[in-house]
Amino acid sequence: MSVREFAVLGAGVMGSGIALEAAQQNIPTQLIDLSEEALARASSNIERQLQRQLKRCAISDSDYQQTHSALRIQSAQSFDKIDLLVEAVVEDAQIKLSALQGAEQQLPADAILTTNTSTISIDLLAHALQRPKQFCGLHFFNPVAQMRLVEVVKGEATSTETLQSCVAFAKTLDKQPVVVKDCPGFLVNRILFPYFHGFDQLLKEGVSFE
Repeated sequence: MSVREFAVLGAGVMGSGIALEAAQQNIPTQLIDLSEEALARASSNIERQLQRQLKRCAISDSDYQQTHSALRIQSAQSFDKIDLLVEAVVEDAQIKLSALQGAEQQLPADAILTTNTSTISIDLLAHALQRPKQFCGLHFFNPVAQMRLVEVVKGEATSTETLQSCVAFAKTLDKQPVVVKDCPGFLVNRILFPYFHGFDQLLKEGVSFE
């Protein structure tokens, strides 16, 4: 699927970063949050990032205008033309389930629904959805603008077409997608946590913190 209309649900640090990346690729993008405070904060952060890029000559004035034209920051949800949606609300399974179920009911029948979770099982979330074949993890890393890796997490029911579309979308954003199965920690955190454990064990054995 070619993503012609994109939406991000959740205007926190991750959600606003993902939305900005898409808008800078001239993809019509909605950044949606029920909190006006969160939307105002996201708008301010995005503007600050764009101004920094302008000062560094990383983008031109026309790039700046194009990004603003592509990005809509709003509380109203209008998903009838969305091809792909990323849920990026707080990292809580019940809150994510509620957000995903609500979004799925409003999306077109062929749209892809994804979650930016770093820790919650994709299969756990998928079991509560009506179209699990069109659902997967799409995990960006913070800060989104600097981190190129994106984990595309395959659930038991995720279709090949869904995975291929998400991989292609990540590449459109100039990211490096890696497809992984749904497992604790996915790829990056699965590698990272043994390092934490090793560090903790060294401290317990009396090695100095320094």
